[in-house]
Amino acid sequence: MNIVSPLGPRTLHGKFVALEPLEERHHASLIEAAVDENIWRYFPLDLRQGYAARLPYFVQEMARGAQISFAVRRLADGAIVGSTSYLAITPHDAKVEIGATWYVAGAQGSAINPEAKYLLLANAFAANYNRVEFKTDSKNARSRAACASSARPRKARCAVICGCRRAITATPPISRFWPPNGPA
Repeated sequence: MNIVSPLGPRTLHGKFVALEPLEERHHASLIEAAVDENIWRYFPLDLRQGYAARLPYFVQEMARGAQISFAVRRLADGAIVGSTSYLAITPHDAKVEIGATWYVAGAQGSAINPEAKYLLLANAFAANYNRVEFKTDSKNARSRAACASSARPRKARCAVICGCRRAITATPPISRFWPPNGPA
């Protein structure tokens, strides 16, 4: 059994982004950034209630230590451009998932997501976690491609999330393949 260190909460700094542990000071910026309905195509989110309805759940999960959610700050202009999370934190098994990631349209396809994933992976492996899984909806080809460029091998399984049956692609980077040559 690996003895792991806490994953945070702490701010993770890169060249393009800072991943700031979710705090109340981020809520208004995240709600504003989350207004584009296209962001939520693959998320089980009730668009009538909006992202604001999800924030209490994230706060609750962080308080119980099951999740660490981050506000993603673009360093070029200081804007909050999305969110990403450590989920299903399982210290006993030295395992954690990365998911619940979304970005405003202007941040998608940029250096922001690869660097954010790199920071999360580096932090997890530095904390002695030896298995990190990316979770994404199997219909989200763009997200699956981003995960595949970050890690191998891949396996598929089904999960029921928020009452919605979704096929999930789990992409587990293993610590023995770390570090790569930096963010993709």
